[in-house]
Amino acid sequence: MVDTTQLLLNITLSITTIFLVIIGVQLILLVRDIRKTLKGINLIIDNLEKIGVNASSSMKEIVGFITSVKFILEVLKQVKHEK
Repeated sequence: MVDTTQLLLNITLSITTIFLVIIGVQLILLVRDIRKTLKGINLIIDNLEKIGVNASSSMKEIVGFITSVKFILEVLKQVKHEK
């Protein structure tokens, strides 16, 4: 029949296999969670980038407006001095 040594080896291998399967499933679930988290972080970074681009565009428009106002004031000064 089956020796006690063979029985102990079979039990040990069975328990080890069960533990490895459980660890493998846990790793798969962990990788899925990390993937979801990274997708969320990527969306947040994309939104922040869009906000930064919009802010820089707004700043360019403001600087352009201020430059135009300065130019108009200088033209008015020159017209006033010519009179």
